[in-house]
Amino acid sequence: MSDLGILEKFTRDNPLKVAFIGVGKNALEHLRAFESLGPQNVEIVGFWTRDIKKAMRLCNITEEKKFFTDFSDLEKKAKPDLVVISVPVFAALEVFQAASSFDWDILIEKPLGKNLEESRKILSLVEGKKENSYFVGLNRRFLPASLAVAEVLKLQQLDGRSRIIISVKDRQSRFEARELGHQSSVIDNWHFANSIHVLDLGISYLKLFEHQEFKVDIDRRDYKDLMRATINSPKLGILNYESIWETRGYWGISIHTENWWINQAPLENLICSKEVEPKISSLMAKYLENEDLKPGYQNQARALASLGGDLRSRLVSLNEGNFSMTLIDRVFNE
Repeated sequence: MSDLGILEKFTRDNPLKVAFIGVGKNALEHLRAFESLGPQNVEIVGFWTRDIKKAMRLCNITEEKKFFTDFSDLEKKAKPDLVVISVPVFAALEVFQAASSFDWDILIEKPLGKNLEESRKILSLVEGKKENSYFVGLNRRFLPASLAVAEVLKLQQLDGRSRIIISVKDRQSRFEARELGHQSSVIDNWHFANSIHVLDLGISYLKLFEHQEFKVDIDRRDYKDLMRATINSPKLGILNYESIWETRGYWGISIHTENWWINQAPLENLICSKEVEPKISSLMAKYLENEDLKPGYQNQARALASLGGDLRSRLVSLNEGNFSMTLIDRVFNE
């Protein structure tokens, strides 16, 4: 494993006990990310599944006692601190409703249900409970590049001398979604399932959730596969969103101020003006991940295990995840 920068120095007094609900491809990516933090920081205590033998084979784990088909057994015998819900989108609401009745922290993979209605129902299930116990898995916020940009923008916004202009380029293909085997109900709401990654990242850079004073102008005109929207915040700046459909390509975000610029395209990479290059380079090194893991997953796991100073503050609450779903619904469905 390569040198992973200064975050490697953080260790816990006691390992975080993590369990998984669902054992599909994405859940296994989360499993690898948590395991990479070492047994001194994370203990994998259990898996909930409908098919134990298949799950054991997929996870390459021979200890059958770690697998459960009942949430109550998972709670009593495994005693997790955190459960990771990674199930098909159409099952997210049902599974979250059952899981949220137990006293454990939850990370649920994006999106919060297949549409805004389901997202709001999921949010309502934890009304009155501890807000800092439920999170949405939006791994692009935890890319080394994204974390570096967020810190630079934090300094810019504290300075308060100039507004920020953010351009978000989204590329989506329903054909590709079908090739990947997604159900038609998910593909019909593909902007929730996939566009949320890049638009949510742009929203987080502009800190719209914290201020919520903005105007949305949508440009649909006669374009068949092109969507444009402008989100204007008098206090913070402007976000220009462009979504081109039925095409393959990478997502990109560019940021401009009066004094410097950053281009994050594709999202894993950064180029920037010389004014911020030294700061960006040091921050990218700080948040370096194991390149064998899915991008953003290791830093997200570090945040959930409270490894890495204020990294936990980047976790996405259910309220914030629902906010992004609501804004996406405005852009595509109003």
